[in-house]
Amino acid sequence: MLNSYMELKDQNWKNFTANHLRDWHGIWTRYTPQGDVKESFQSLRSFQSNPEQTEIHQTNRYIYAKDNFKEESWDYNLTMLDLRNLAVVSFVSSVLALAIPTRYKEFNLVV
Repeated sequence: MLNSYMELKDQNWKNFTANHLRDWHGIWTRYTPQGDVKESFQSLRSFQSNPEQTEIHQTNRYIYAKDNFKEESWDYNLTMLDLRNLAVVSFVSSVLALAIPTRYKEFNLVV
């Protein structure tokens, strides 16, 4: 079982670094429980890696109205991943698969 887990972990990391190291532009839309638009804002999600692809730096930038923005950053590395944060990276990867990696395309995600 451990070998299978390690193989899955390594494959997930390889898939992530092969397909998601770039800038992802989009529009996030938040909805009320009734389905009305609560707010929409632009976003930039950027993933960068070291040359060996053993570390990833993620920066999320949320651009609100009137030039107001918020920026958050995280770092991941291959050796620190366990079942808990492997799920986080997998979730990020799954969400990104819904986005179109083009600088000027818009996409909406329902949270």
